[in-house]
Amino acid sequence: MTRQPRFSFNVIYENTLNMLDETLSSNQYLMSIVNDYEDGQWRQDIFLRFILDNLVQTALSYEERNKMIGDPFSALCYAAPRLRIVAKDKGKGGEIAEICLYGIMRKYFNALPVVPKIFHKQNSQDNAKGADSVHILVNGDKTFSLWLGEAKFYKNLNSSRLDDPVQSVLNTIANNSLRKENSIITDLKDIDCLIDDDCLVQEIKETLSPEVSLDRIKKVLNIPILLLYQCDITRNAIEFTDEVKNQIVDFHTKSAVQYFKKLVEKQKESPIFKFDEIKFHLILFPVHDKQNIVDGFYKQIDSFLRL
Repeated sequence: MTRQPRFSFNVIYENTLNMLDETLSSNQYLMSIVNDYEDGQWRQDIFLRFILDNLVQTALSYEERNKMIGDPFSALCYAAPRLRIVAKDKGKGGEIAEICLYGIMRKYFNALPVVPKIFHKQNSQDNAKGADSVHILVNGDKTFSLWLGEAKFYKNLNSSRLDDPVQSVLNTIANNSLRKENSIITDLKDIDCLIDDDCLVQEIKETLSPEVSLDRIKKVLNIPILLLYQCDITRNAIEFTDEVKNQIVDFHTKSAVQYFKKLVEKQKESPIFKFDEIKFHLILFPVHDKQNIVDGFYKQIDSFLRL
């Protein structure tokens, strides 16, 4: 998998969960991401810059972004009001997690944002439903995979917090939800603009068409689940040491095993055909202070809205 050369954060753990618990599947992954410190402080400025840098990707269509190449300031001014409209329907913070997941998919996995989600939600009468992130990943051998993501931002990450993202993921991979996302992808022009291989574009559209069985789609389906959360380990640290790293990895691996066991058990209540063929990627990202991030982000958004 080809990755972008520059990523703002550190990936400190990335592996399948069956390496930790043999009852879990090799298609269930954990990825741990952390931000750094400077002068004894968690680098909130780097985190917010990452969110703002990726806001345009989620709030504007490909054509809108293309018109503003070379003028990122104007693009941000144009994108900011889109975020405010969505914020009326969702609590502040959820949009930050969605944008963060888009940035991770784009900058780490080198995936293509074929459905700019905030743009779509703002132009849709059905804001509350659907995946938080929709990407296509083109592989070096001219094959592709479909990534439908879920993103949450929590005040903490205790065991009860895992129930909601479990249900959200099951909703995302339900047949009606998959059909809906597939129809959005094939209807938008972005996929034609982002992929310059006409044969591959045609293959993607054919695979995602309503005439093709969802069984085939599940073979290329990946579900990234980003959980941003306020972390006591991160709050109590003043630099990123090996001890801090080990504490976070230990907490993340235990949380991930809990999450996937909950997901597997919940799925058994209404079994999903070919569930085991779908790849799931739990992405855990601890932050210093949720409220400070939300306040800092919307302060920036307000400054763009006043221009």
